[in-house]
Amino acid sequence: VLFRSGAGLLVAVYLRVEQVLVRELLGDAAAGVYFAAARLAEQWAVLPGLIVTAVYPLLARAADDDAAHEQRMQRLFDALTLLGFVVAVGVTLVGPWLVPLLFGAQYAAAVPVLLVLAWTAPVLFSGTARAQWFLLAGRTAYHLPSALLGIAVNVAVGLWALPRYGPVGAAASALLGYTCSAVATLWLFAPLRPCARLQMRAFLLPFAPHRIRELWRLSRES
Repeated sequence: VLFRSGAGLLVAVYLRVEQVLVRELLGDAAAGVYFAAARLAEQWAVLPGLIVTAVYPLLARAADDDAAHEQRMQRLFDALTLLGFVVAVGVTLVGPWLVPLLFGAQYAAAVPVLLVLAWTAPVLFSGTARAQWFLLAGRTAYHLPSALLGIAVNVAVGLWALPRYGPVGAAASALLGYTCSAVATLWLFAPLRPCARLQMRAFLLPFAPHRIRELWRLSRES
């Protein structure tokens, strides 16, 4: 269960780390601004876990057939990453109105923070597919070093960025930390590179409309 909901757990850890850094370095007012954006970011992090719970039996049944397993994992990466891009674009468009509507005009400074955090969605959603690949490939030992590396990058960049850019710097350091943990480590560790190729194909999906149409067709048939 832990690995199936990896994105939700990871985003919670990273956002808590950033909230502590913001409070300690910038004070309670800036922490309140960051917390307003972070609360919204935590809401979409549960979506990929719900999807994976529904499709996990299909993935497990194909685990012994290499071709079928790779095909289904690619579809999972594609579907979750595409959903992450939809969330990112949607929040970017509605964020300037959503934050004042929910929290009041006094939290207008949370809008740019939310817009940066919105673009963690494709990475986090892809990270949930990555967690399933780890589980089915017997590579779960790589979860801990990947997470620790991401947190280290998050904290190091945050210590530099927060005094210069405030809460927006905290959001940017969280995005960089997520990316190091969920993407860069797949290329860093050689046994994870087959997963990296699946992930990279999914990240390129917005530039391949024919693959999006095929994914849509398969989703309607299933």
